[in-house]
Parts: sequence; C-alpha cells; structure tokens
Amino acid sequence: MLDSILGQEQPKALFGDIMKKQKLAHAYIFAGPEGVGKFLFARELAKAILCEKATGCGKCRSCLRIAHKNHPSLNILSVLEKKKNIPIEAIRDLEHEIALKPFEGKYKIFIIDNAETLSEEATNAILKTLEEPPPYSLIILVSSKPEALLPTILSRCHLIRFYPLPENVLKGLFSKSIKNKLTEAELKILINLSGGSAGQAIELYEKGFITHRQKLIQGVLQPSSALADDIIGFAKKEKENEDIRISIIRQLKIISLALRDLMLLNLGIGDAKTILNYDNITSLNKAKGLFPLRRVSKAIETIIRSEQYIRLNMNYNLVVTDTVINI
Repeated sequence: MLDSILGQEQPKALFGDIMKKQKLAHAYIFAGPEGVGKFLFARELAKAILCEKATGCGKCRSCLRIAHKNHPSLNILSVLEKKKNIPIEAIRDLEHEIALKPFEGKYKIFIIDNAETLSEEATNAILKTLEEPPPYSLIILVSSKPEALLPTILSRCHLIRFYPLPENVLKGLFSKSIKNKLTEAELKILINLSGGSAGQAIELYEKGFITHRQKLIQGVLQPSSALADDIIGFAKKEKENEDIRISIIRQLKIISLALRDLMLLNLGIGDAKTILNYDNITSLNKAKGLFPLRRVSKAIETIIRSEQYIRLNMNYNLVVTDTVINI
C-alpha cells in the first residue's frame, strides 16, 4: 500500500498502521511545503481505501475508475483556473454528496486541494460538516499554508505533517530529459533551491533559473550595476506582482549560494563535495581574493535582510539596487 509514493516514510508508516487497525478518522489535514507529494499521497490513500483488495492494487475496477477520475466515491475539490478561492457552491455540492451513502465501497472520500483557498463562506460551511460527519465519510484537506486555516477547522481534523524530500528521492523524481541536460553541480543547485520540493525543482528548471544562474554568478564575481537590471529583468518575465517577488527571492538565493562557496574557499575547505557551484570553481577561485570572509558575511547578511524586505512588499526595484551595491 502506498508503494508508489517516494519519500514521506512517516506518513506512509502511520497510515499503514491505521489501515491495518481499521482506525481511520473522519478528517485529516495534510500539511507541508508545496510539491512534496501531499495531494498525490491523498489520492493514493483514497485508492487504497476504495480498492477491492484494500491495497491500492491499481488493477481492480475501483482503482481503474480512480485512475480515470470517474469513481463515484471519490470527490476532489480545488481552485478553478483563473479563480483565487474555492467557492461556497463547491462546499454545498460536497454537503449534498456527503449526505448520500456510498454507491461503491465503504467510504465516500473528499479531497480538498489547496484548502487554504477556501472562501470565508466556504470555510464556515464546511465547519458544520466537520462537526457532524457521516460515519462513512473521509475528508482530507491538503494545504501548504495550514496557518491560514481557521483554528476551529484545525481542531476538528488530525494534522499530518509532510516534509521536504531528500536529495536521493528528488533525483529519482527528475525525468531523464532533465537529468541529461544538467551537470552534477546544476543538479545540486536545483535541489538546494527547491527546498526539498519536486514541484519547485521542476518549476525552477522550466523557468530557466539554472541557465540564468551563470549570469548571476558572474554579476557577483565581476561587480557591476547591471546585476540589478539582470535580476529585475528576469523577474519581470512573471505577470503577477507576487510571482515577480518570488523570482527575485530565488535569484537572491542563487547569489547567496555562490557567496557561500566563496566563504568555504576562503576557509580552505572548498572541494568537489562541498562547493555547490563546482562547475564555476575556476572563476570562484580567481575571485575569492576580492571576497574576504568579512565581506562575504556582510553580503550574505544583506541578502537575508533584502529577502525580508521583498516579503514585506517593499519596493523591489529599490531593494534589489541597494542589495547589489552592498554585496
């Protein structure tokens, strides 16, 4: 059961025991960073619960219906494209569905993806369902921002934590097409930037952050005011203001990793195992004399402070310009 899930050993062991003892609760919150497999886990758990063999075999009629997204006992709610919230109407549909006994299997399962996007009305509506759930129901709220959920919802659900994926698991999730196009150093950078999230890693790759990394590193090693323009210009490929800010933070993270490498080289402990940007080792070695430990430490502090300013919605043009000046 749940063998198709890579990583997340704690939730797998927990639900293996729960299923064995047949002690499923009626409501769970799957909480953790984006892209670590929370939704996939919820869907695979539903498959195992509804499976005719109770294993998620993938071959029985029930498993095949789930694979084809037409199982009558599995309902998935999420934000519609170009919408910001899950509306009250979706929860009213859930209330209607949950009142009907399952047509197939012992359970009716409802997975609410990105549960933090429930509208205020929808949140208030689902509280009643969580207070008095039918005995055959299972509701799973999937969220990367559980702190945004009302305390009353948190108190009515069992919280299951999901954690960043380890390096070996992330590498296993990358397609051959990605692996074959990246050097080992680029893979390390991608994994480090992703924060253990497969979804984030793939997004970073697809948006060109790894290619753009070279321009950022050279902009640091050969200081120039053009670096600020490069950072902002790359970020403005995004359309939404929030996405622009996220892009800037990610670029600052790339710069901080290069500064980290310079610090290790200055300490005399930089080698192929410790230097993340090892494919730039020649340039890093040439520049390390310009970046004594005090300067590197100050530059990293500047970047940390700048990231905070960006998150606080300060003018990103001014923040980036000031950051570049003080690196």
